[in-house]
Amino acid sequence: MIAIDAPAQLSGAPHAGDETLSPKFRAARCAEVALGRAQGIWVSWVAPAGPPLPGWMAVGVGLHRRLAPRAAVIEVYPHAAFHLLAGRRPAKKQSAAGMRERVELLTAAGVVPPDEGLSHHAIDALAAALVARDRLAGCAHAVGCGHDDSLIWLPAARAVTGGAARSAPPPS
Repeated sequence: MIAIDAPAQLSGAPHAGDETLSPKFRAARCAEVALGRAQGIWVSWVAPAGPPLPGWMAVGVGLHRRLAPRAAVIEVYPHAAFHLLAGRRPAKKQSAAGMRERVELLTAAGVVPPDEGLSHHAIDALAAALVARDRLAGCAHAVGCGHDDSLIWLPAARAVTGGAARSAPPPS
């Protein structure tokens, strides 16, 4: 199971005509819209319909494409995972308080990080690992609305509510 903190695909703009959304989110994939609507967690970016892509996003889309034929690959958004684990928006991830809070949330969820030397990137990677673990166990939740095949996976440590979230059995 591989969890990647980047979009799995570009947007087909399935919500282009939805005037209840801001223009930014009319261009978004279902996963990005559903996460906002169902959980109140709006991504700071949306996957574009085509190039140019920000570097990190190009790497992520490429990784999804290359790895998916050989392994179970899921898209994750660590900020959303921490938000759900905390039951609220956590402190900023680059602050000492935010990093400490995230480490405590991971530990409470059964992921025990090293005692020191973690960057906020490493903490996000541990959140991705938590979601991958929960997905393998069949208790993670995918958020999407079905107009495209985009899904953002969330941890099982906190109940996910709203019609756009669904759990799935572990991959075979």
